[in-house]
Amino acid sequence: LAKEADSSLAKHKILELDIERILKAVISQDNISVVQNASVVDTSDL
Repeated sequence: LAKEADSSLAKHKILELDIERILKAVISQDNISVVQNASVVDTSDL
């Protein structure tokens, strides 16, 4: 039982890390697209 609990806890930790990594990637992608959109707006204003 203790081993099963440990392995499920480890899986949970791995999942949490994966989610965190994905969220960070999504956030950085959003920042990149926001910067690109801002530069597109800037060039059209000129």
